[in-house]
This record gives sequence, structure tokens and C-alpha cells, in this order.
Amino acid sequence: MNMSNKLLLGLLLTILVFITVMLGTARFYVMEGKFKQEHTSPPAPPAVPEAPAAPAL
Repeated sequence: MNMSNKLLLGLLLTILVFITVMLGTARFYVMEGKFKQEHTSPPAPPAVPEAPAAPAL
């Protein structure tokens, strides 16, 4: 096996281990309830100002 093949295989294994650890950690946090998204409603739109009254003639 060439040196470059060994390096590529090591890189592939490292990436696979990293992804596996990240997915496991995410699953753990979700199951423990430590990861909660806060659902907030958007702010209410500002009130529309009334049109000025017509001048009395």
C-alpha cells in the first residue's frame, strides 16, 4: 500500500470518527433535554398612526 493511500485512508477514518462522535454528542444532548429551542413569536407590528383631522373651514 502506498504512503498516499495510507494517508487518505487515515484521513477518511478520522473524518468518519469525527462525524460519529458529533452525531452521538448531539443525540445525547437531545435525549437529556439540554438542547431546547425557544419558540418566540415575532414582535407585534407598531400601531398605525391616525390620519390628521381635516381643518375646519
